[in-house]
Amino acid sequence: MLKRNKKNWSRYRFALLAVFLPFVSFCGRYADPYNPEQLEPRAVEASLIIAQEAGVELKWRAPEKDRRGKDLKSLAGFRVLKKEVLEKGDLYDQDKPFNEIAYVKDRSVAEREKLRREARAERKPGRLIKAPSELREHTFIDKKVLKGRSYAYQIKPVYLDSEEVEQAVVDSKFQTLIVLYRGSSSNTAIIPPDAGGEEQQDKIRSLYAR
Repeated sequence: MLKRNKKNWSRYRFALLAVFLPFVSFCGRYADPYNPEQLEPRAVEASLIIAQEAGVELKWRAPEKDRRGKDLKSLAGFRVLKKEVLEKGDLYDQDKPFNEIAYVKDRSVAEREKLRREARAERKPGRLIKAPSELREHTFIDKKVLKGRSYAYQIKPVYLDSEEVEQAVVDSKFQTLIVLYRGSSSNTAIIPPDAGGEEQQDKIRSLYAR
């Protein structure tokens, strides 16, 4: 009788493991840790620099994804940064930093989340709803420019952290937009965030060679 009870208990134990083991494994995957910086927005998309008599116009598109490739949870706006480039080496001289000249608010993520909530309230799927494209497009015109001078710009996203405090993305991997300002006949260049030193120098040389 004792042997039979032990045998039954063994079968019962394996049955319990078969039922609960998948849930334990699933919970483990769900709780995988991640770096908070992975929730930061990716760099802006489709940057464009246009020089005109009225000044230097910057155009860009707000990102939709964070660094993990997931939908952004927040996007407050963008810091527009600028520095005057008096010499070619000034562009990457840490002692001559970029300065913020404007802050442009963004409503794309907030509006997307609003539309998704409204869809769910109506028992409709909302996960695939995207922000209206016009809310992702941004423009800024820098009118404080002088002909014959060179300027560099960067556009950095600002997001809300877990305590709802605005934080600018701290990363060196951003496009740098450069202009040798001559009004409507200005020379412009865009240096990709992943450009190596040689490519950077080629872009700068071509800017002044035209």
